[in-house]
Amino acid sequence: MQEEEWDCVFFHDVNPLPEDDCNLYICDIYPPHVSVATDKFNYKLQLSGMLLSRPHRLFGCYHMLEGQDPSHQQSPQR
Repeated sequence: MQEEEWDCVFFHDVNPLPEDDCNLYICDIYPPHVSVATDKFNYKLQLSGMLLSRPHRLFGCYHMLEGQDPSHQQSPQR
């Protein structure tokens, strides 16, 4: 942030993987919600009732990588 003048910053978890490369990571008037449909949630929208910019559902599909979900219990061998 100190090296360049930024208009927008994207924060992204490491476990969701975009299923389509047409999902653009761009800033809009409202905060972006790019992962509108995730296989973990049967491709149902999880955040509703908020003013967010969202891509079309065809481009906002994500696959949740196995073993990276923080809600899963970690194995004692780790």
